Amino acid sequence: MAEKDQNSTIAGNLGELTTIRNILMGQQMTEYASRFDEIDQKLKALEAALEQKMEGMRLSLQDQISENLKTLETETTALKDQMATREQHLRSQLGNLLIELGEQMKKG
Repeated sequence: MAEKDQNSTIAGNLGELTTIRNILMGQQMTEYASRFDEIDQKLKALEAALEQKMEGMRLSLQDQISENLKTLETETTALKDQMATREQHLRSQLGNLLIELGEQMKKG
């Protein structure tokens, strides 16, 4: 029974301490909670803005890469065409030279 009385006395004292703390620190705690909420809201807004900027940059980079790939493909195709034309021209020149060489060998 003494233990129950002691427990209820301790609980009562804790309740009184909590009440005293709330009286002394209540306004400050409310201000801290308000400031933390404000900081949390600002942080969430900054996170959202950062995510939005990152998404915009990702899309922009993706567009640039696609554009660069198209340009590279176009230039590669043009270079292949130039090489094919040059090859055909060189083969024609080689054929003409071989014909000329053959004629000179016949003449002799």
